[in-house]
Order: sequence, then C-alpha cells, then structure tokens
Amino acid sequence: MHTRKLTAILAASATLTASCLSTLPVQFTAGASYYETGTIGEITYQKYSDYAVISKCDPDAAGTLRLPANIDGVPVTRIGNNALADCTNLIAVTIPESVTYIGFAAFSGCSNLTAITIPSGVTQIDDNAFSECKNLSAVRIGDSVEKIGAYAFHDCKSLNKIVLPAALTEVSNHAFYQCSALKSVTFPEGLESIGDYAFRACSALESAELPESLRSIGEYAFSACSAMGTLTLSNGVAEIGSNAFRECIALKSLVLPDTVTLLGTGAFNGCAELEQITLSRGLTTLCANVFYNCGALKTLVIPENVTEIEEYAIGYCRSLSSVALMNRNAQIAENMNVFCNAYNTTNATIYGYADSTAEKYASTYGYNFELIDPDETKPRTTTVTTTTQTTTHTTTTSPATTTTTTTTPKTTTTTSTTSTSKTTVSTTKSTSSKTTTKSTTSKTTTSKTTTSKTTTSKTTTSKTTTSKTTTSKTTTSKTTTSKTTTSKTTTSKTTTPKTTVTTTEQTTVTTTTERPIEDPQFGDLDGNGRIELQDALDVLTLYSQKLLSRKGSLSAQLFTAADVDGDGEITLDDALCVLTYYSSNTLLHKDISWYTITGNQNAPDSPKRKKN
Repeated sequence: MHTRKLTAILAASATLTASCLSTLPVQFTAGASYYETGTIGEITYQKYSDYAVISKCDPDAAGTLRLPANIDGVPVTRIGNNALADCTNLIAVTIPESVTYIGFAAFSGCSNLTAITIPSGVTQIDDNAFSECKNLSAVRIGDSVEKIGAYAFHDCKSLNKIVLPAALTEVSNHAFYQCSALKSVTFPEGLESIGDYAFRACSALESAELPESLRSIGEYAFSACSAMGTLTLSNGVAEIGSNAFRECIALKSLVLPDTVTLLGTGAFNGCAELEQITLSRGLTTLCANVFYNCGALKTLVIPENVTEIEEYAIGYCRSLSSVALMNRNAQIAENMNVFCNAYNTTNATIYGYADSTAEKYASTYGYNFELIDPDETKPRTTTVTTTTQTTTHTTTTSPATTTTTTTTPKTTTTTSTTSTSKTTVSTTKSTSSKTTTKSTTSKTTTSKTTTSKTTTSKTTTSKTTTSKTTTSKTTTSKTTTSKTTTSKTTTSKTTTPKTTVTTTEQTTVTTTTERPIEDPQFGDLDGNGRIELQDALDVLTLYSQKLLSRKGSLSAQLFTAADVDGDGEITLDDALCVLTYYSSNTLLHKDISWYTITGNQNAPDSPKRKKN
C-alpha cells in the first residue's frame, strides 16, 4: 500500500514539474549554459547572458527581412546553423553590425535572395553559408573576415563579382565552386592558400592576379575556368596542386615564378590555347600529364633544374615542333608519348646534348634529334697574309758617313669574320714612327699596330727605338689578337764605296676580327634593333665563358642587355629567354612580351616600366 502511494506521489510530482517548466522562458542546457528562447516576428532567437543567436526563421517569410541588432539589450552576435536555410521567398536580408559569425548553411537554399552585405564585424563565414543562393548577384564582404568556409558560396550562379576581404588568409575547398557568372575576383595581399576546387567551373572568370603572399593553390582550384585568358602568379607561390588550371582553354601564356617547386599532375592539362610557357627554376619534376593536350603549344624549353619528366608530361600537344632539354641526365619516362603530337605520332624535334638521356630517348622512340652544342658558338678565325716589300736606297756622302733610308709602306689590314657570336670589333691600323741615329742616319717608318705581340725593324749600326705596342681590350672575354712582323733589313758596309747588301723579308699579318657591338639593348646584344638567334647564342657564349672562368672586360650596358631575367647573373636561363622571345615573336609572329617571358619588372614592356 505504501508502495502504491509513493509511486503515485512521484508521478504527480513529475507531471507538475513538466507543466511548470513548459511555462517558463528559461531552459537548462548541457555545460550549465542558460538561454532564453523567444520570437520576434518571423525570427526565433536564443538569448544568453551576454549575447543572442538568431536560430530560426519562418520558412514562409518573404520580401525584405531586417535582423535585430539586440534583444532586450543583449547584442545579436551570431546567425546560427541553418537559421534562414531554404527561406525561398526572401529577396533581401539586412545583417546588423553586431554580428561576428555566420553559421553553417545559415542562408543555404535562399534561392531568391539577390543581395547581401556582410558587416565589418564578421570574422568567419562557415561552410555552406550561402550555398545554392542561385539569384544572389551582389555580395559585399567586410574586411574583418579571416576565413571563408567550404562551399560557402557554392552554386551561386548569378554572382558576378567578388572583392575578397583584406584580412582573409584562406579560401576553403569549393568556396566558389560553380559560380558560373563570376567574372572578376580581387585577391588581397595576405591571402596564403586557395583550397581544392575553390573556383572550379567559374566559367566566366576572365583573369586571376594572385598576390605575393599566396603559398599554395589546391587541386582543381581554377579548373574549367574556360574564359580565363590571363593568369598572374607572383613570386611566393610554391605549390600548384594537381589539375589546378585544367581546361582553362582561353589561357595563352604562362610564366611560373622561380618560387614554384611543385607543379602537380595535370596542372595545365587541356589548356588548348596555351602557346607560351616559361618554367620555374625551382622545379625539379614535370609530373604526368602536366601539359597534356595543350594543342597550341609549339616549343618548350625545359631548364637544367628539371631532373625528371614523367609519362605524358607534354603528350598529345598536336602543334609541338620542338622541345629543348637542358639537363643532360634528366630521367625521362619510358613511354614514347612523353612528347607526342598524337597517339604514337612523334613529329617534334628534341634538342639536347650529345650522349644525353634526351638523345637516347629520341633514338629509342623515333623522334628527330638535334644537338645543343656550346662549341658551335665559337667564332671562326679568318687569316689574312699581307706581303710588304722593303726598298733600300744607299747613298755615300763621305768615306765616314753613310745615310740609309728604309721605308715600310703604311698598311691597314681589316679582316671580316663570319662568326656565331658577337663581340667588339678590333681594327688593325698602321701608323708611322721615326728613329734617328748619330753618325749613321737612319729614317725608318714602322707600323704602330693594335697587337699583343710586335717585332719591330732592326737596322745594323743604328740605335733603334721600338714602336709603341698597345694591347686591345674587347667587351667580351675573347680577345682579338694580331701578330705583325715588319721587315728586317740588314745593311753591311765594305771598304768599297756604294756597295750595299740588302735582305728583304715578307710581312705577315694574322688578324681575327669579330662582329661589332654598337649599342647593346635589352636582349639585343649587338644593338642592331632586332632580336635574333644570334643574340641568344651570344648570351650562351658569355655563360660558357663564365663556366670556364674566362675573365674579360664586360661593360655594365652589355651585362644588363644579357641578364634579361634580372637576377644579377648571366645564366643559361637568360639565353633560353632570348631564344623564346626570338622564336615566339620572329618565327611564330606572336606578340609575346619580355615581361611575360622573364617576369622581370625592369623589362622594357613590364607594367612597372609602362607606368613610369
């Protein structure tokens, strides 16, 4: 009996407690946090002691909705997870300045929402916050936002412009995925990473100018951005993920800064209009399919730093005519389609060094092969021999005095040399000097020659002053040398007057002369106003001389003309840049700028120089 009474009392107590709690505005939640729930019009909220959260909206809410800035004196700082999701009749929502956080899927599926302003106090936009807001065309994001979450603006098909906030350091995966009307994105300095698929299938995006602060670009980040004609990668970016720019079919040129050390598999796969590529000097591997099916690509220079080339790296590039491999020992995949034009079609010529892996690969798989040989840039020497006859007249004026006059004709020798390198011209000239002796008077005209070695005339019984020797200096490390031997005349006097024995020898002049450098300009080492293959060979010659530790007098102007990439050294890369400019602009008639090829801010056509 007592048991039945106790059970009844406990049941009644439970019912009373539940009834009382249902009438109170305060609820108890885990973690000992108390909040009060309530509604204001179409909005449901949770009010804590020092802040409030917008937790739900009536799905039938329509038109314009203004969210409250505070509730009973407590600021509204958060828009909760799914708070306004699928409110398909809302056209505009005003978010108060007090809000600092926009939660997961807070506005997801608001398909008729057209504009939103995210106030300056917001620091985080969580995942899916505005996903599938298909009519959202205008978004203003406050400068305090540090992170834009995954899928935050996914499938906002009407969004046409976005200015990313100054505080942003990360764009998460899929953040703007399939924003097909997005034409313009402004990336702030300070941004460090762009996640996987972040801007994939933004098919209207016309350009991307990425800041120097950026370090990594994720997989498929800009893939299928089919309108992207311009891509600017600044120094600083180190990693470009797999397929990052795949099928950017409008992209025509690419300069990878030297900070890039990783270029993922298929990074530029299917970039059909890509014609011009300058590879990074920090890159060691060309991954599989990295430039696969780049149909407009005609030439590619793979620098010495690349030590491995994987299968299909430059495969199925139907216009490819030449590939230069500057690393003698680069490991090339054992597959005939690494450089193919189509399946098992090998029309491209591979340029490389003798006994290199490039030559072995070409021989194995049936590619044409041509040598890159620095020795071919050495000038050919032309020798000219000039014979000068000396005439001696002897007149006896007295038994004690003999006057001898020896005349060597004034000779100028100029040799023109056809050479594969350009250096300073050296012209050999002859002038005259006088030598006078006592008792026996001799007047000898000898040559003053710009030479490194000179043997002057020697006359018996006279004191001879040798001619002045000047050693020429050239503006390259290869010195022009002339060897001149003038006539040697021997006169002997006997007891019989007017008896003279004269021996006359030939004069031989050997001269090596090279083409003149008039006024070297950027990339144009001979200053003839044209960029030619010869200019690239000249830079290669200077680089080879540096490797061989050959010192020469090199003017500042010539150095600047040769150092086209502006790194303070004359290297193989400078020669490759000049060769690329020549082949693109002269042979292929493409208007490719120095800045596009070299990335040098001091190039004559760089944006910096154009502003000045």
